[in-house]
Amino acid sequence: MFDSTASNLCSSVRIRDGDLRIQSLEDEYTTFLASLRACAKRKDLSWGNQLHIKVIKRGLLGKCSNALVTMYAKCGQLGIAYQMLHINNCMDVFAWTDVITAFNQKQLSHDALTCYEQMQHRGIDPDGTAFACAMNACCNIRAVDKGEKIYSKIYQSGLLACDIVLGTSVVDMFVKCGALKKAQQVHEDLPQRNVVSWTSLMTGYAQRKYAVQTFKCFQQMLLEGLSPNAMTFVCILKVCGISESLSKGEDVHNMIVQQELLNKDIVLSTAIVDMYSKCGAFAKAYKVLRQLPVKNIPSWNALISGYVQQGLEKQALSSLELMQLEGLCPNEVTFLCILKACGNLGAVKQGEYVHDEIVRQGFLSNNILLGNALVHMYSKCGALEKAQQVLMELCVRDIASWNSLILGYAKNGQAGKALSCLEQMGGIGLSLDDVTSLCILKACSTTGMIKNAGRHILNLKTKHDAMPNAKHFTCIMDALGRAGYLDSASKCILDIQDFKFSEVLYASLLSACAKWGEMDIGWWACEFGNFLPYRKG
Repeated sequence: MFDSTASNLCSSVRIRDGDLRIQSLEDEYTTFLASLRACAKRKDLSWGNQLHIKVIKRGLLGKCSNALVTMYAKCGQLGIAYQMLHINNCMDVFAWTDVITAFNQKQLSHDALTCYEQMQHRGIDPDGTAFACAMNACCNIRAVDKGEKIYSKIYQSGLLACDIVLGTSVVDMFVKCGALKKAQQVHEDLPQRNVVSWTSLMTGYAQRKYAVQTFKCFQQMLLEGLSPNAMTFVCILKVCGISESLSKGEDVHNMIVQQELLNKDIVLSTAIVDMYSKCGAFAKAYKVLRQLPVKNIPSWNALISGYVQQGLEKQALSSLELMQLEGLCPNEVTFLCILKACGNLGAVKQGEYVHDEIVRQGFLSNNILLGNALVHMYSKCGALEKAQQVLMELCVRDIASWNSLILGYAKNGQAGKALSCLEQMGGIGLSLDDVTSLCILKACSTTGMIKNAGRHILNLKTKHDAMPNAKHFTCIMDALGRAGYLDSASKCILDIQDFKFSEVLYASLLSACAKWGEMDIGWWACEFGNFLPYRKG
């Protein structure tokens, strides 16, 4: 109704020779308002600018200022809209809310909150929509403290008793800021709860893998007579998969079938396949996949990923072939799963085929995850020259790329090349992380390069401003023990008493003592082990 009326009004406004002609309408003010609303709805900035000029010429700026603010805000001209709020001393809550909303839509949440605070300083009381916009801004930047203050004002206003959308926005803010207890409390206090508020709370629990709480929310929602929507089902299926609750997952699947949602939502069908795969029920996962009216890549990816996670790499490779036989092309997610499968199997030939496919589809030029996965796959397969070649051809090489190659060298006893990688990293300004350090130390340990290991430990602090941790010293212990430097190994233990010890530390020393027949230090290590907090028995 509004669209047709606004369209008629707009068509009645003409610009000729710089004048505004009103045809068949006497009330200019009403015409301007309707025309500005139409411009805002259609985001027609050009026509809105012309109307602004005519409004000024007609002397109607004071009356039309709120509509102009809204028009500029919805056309994305936030600077002009914001200025007009202040220049015209706007006291209209709707105009302020439109600007706050526009800031949120542009991901300018700090500006949205500033605008919200200025509105209140003007003595304008926020309505439910303004409060919800402020909550959305807090949510976007995880400003839970500000959200708490805004919630207090919402609570005092009494709006929660009649505005379920506002209540849901409060719950959602606390959930996304990680304040789940507060979100639960607010949700319990709401006089009205709907499927959106329940789903928001459940999603928060699901993201943190709190299966019990998620299931409780789902059951309570059903007891309140609310029907889950597709997003609710996706959330609960995720938790069923994480907790491997197959029976619950089957119940949820049946509910989805009863509501006839399965064939309407690819995300939902993928979630079912993913749930069955994570529960190890691959026959059911495949059955769901085969019954889908529209074959899709995400559902196949869920099946392939499930096989890889369960250590069934050969089945993952077979599924890739079936997927391609159906005319579906693998995407980046598919390739990431398959490369992991090839690496676990040591299947370098299949890995090379996948590599060729990735290059052919043009994915490698701008996807660092795929590049790293290729380096990792070749490294695990022992094809270290190929791994290094891929690494050097990558447009962007990050710490993960180098770590994969260094780990490959470490596992294959090529400590010299691992150390060479470390030097190259330093040459391009990359700082090592814990994974790099451990890989280097393991490489030195397995090849007996004690001096290099010790030098690396010293460099952690002097060159990389990082403190060695217990894992680093465990590698040093292993290196010393393998080389027969048992006195040095025992002194190493004494030097790191401030660290939280693990059984691996003294077990490494005992193993070395057994290897070299060193009884005295071995007995000392056993006695020392009695003081370890992790020692059992």
